[in-house]
Amino acid sequence: MGVVVEDPEQEDFGWYLKLRYSVTCYLFILGYRPEDGGSNGVWIGSIEPAPGLLGTVLGHGRKEVDGTVLASLSEVIKAIPGISDVSWHHRGVFDSGDESRGTASPNEPGSSS
Repeated sequence: MGVVVEDPEQEDFGWYLKLRYSVTCYLFILGYRPEDGGSNGVWIGSIEPAPGLLGTVLGHGRKEVDGTVLASLSEVIKAIPGISDVSWHHRGVFDSGDESRGTASPNEPGSSS
């Protein structure tokens, strides 16, 4: 069974889409960060397992994302016309403000959801 991707939906912060692989559902959230004083901003995406109702109620934290899901998402993103310079980051490193350690593939060492 491959990765099943639903149609993207728009929100006030940007876009999101749901993915399913095996029995796990994931959310890919994409938001735009404008550049200070410039016209070129960047889109920032994150992917994580969707907690579902029970996980939300129980407060389950973030879990690792399956490498197959990351690789499939990377291929989908690369196939979209006009998208370039995609960089994958480990969440903890990116959230700390270090955007210099991104990689071209989500499954390279140092990159993750």
